[in-house]
Amino acid sequence: MLIKDIVQQLIDDNLINCEKCGTTNLYWCFKFDKIKNLQVQYNNYQKRLKEKQLERDQLIEKIQLGKLQRVPKGEFGDRSKLIKQFTCLNNRKQQLDEELQKYGDNDPQLIEALNEKNARLILAIETYTDDIESLIYYFTKVSLAAIEELDLRNELGIPTEFAELPRLQ
Repeated sequence: MLIKDIVQQLIDDNLINCEKCGTTNLYWCFKFDKIKNLQVQYNNYQKRLKEKQLERDQLIEKIQLGKLQRVPKGEFGDRSKLIKQFTCLNNRKQQLDEELQKYGDNDPQLIEALNEKNARLILAIETYTDDIESLIYYFTKVSLAAIEELDLRNELGIPTEFAELPRLQ
C-alpha cells in the first residue's frame, strides 16, 4: 500500500505520468516533460516578477509625489503657533455666533412669518366677534324671547363695544 500512495503522490505533483492500457497502468517520466514544466513555471514566475516590479515602481512614484506635495515644516511655522492661532479663531467664531443669536430675533423671515400669523389671528378674531354680534342680534330682535341686549351682554360678560384691532399690512 505504501508504494501505491507514493506513486499517487508523484502523479498528483505531475512528476510522473500515468495511462491505463487494458488492465495495466503504465507510468513514465520523460526528461523533456520535466524541462517543459520547469520552463512554464519559470515563465510564469518571470511574468509575476515583472508585474510586481512595475507595481513597486508605481508605488515608489506615488510616495515620491506625496513627499513633494508635503509642505515643509518651516513654511507654516511652529505647531504651537498654529494651535494658538486655531484657538484664537475658534474663540472669535464663538463670539460671532453669540452675537448672531442676539440679533436672531430681528430676522426678516421670522418677522414676516409672525406678521402672517398675526394677520390670520386678527381675521379669526373678527370672524368670532361678528358671530357674537349676530347671535346677540338674533336673541334680542328675531327670537320670540323678550331679552334686552344690555341684559344679555351683562349676563354673558360681553362688552358693548369690542376693541378695534390694528390693521397689518
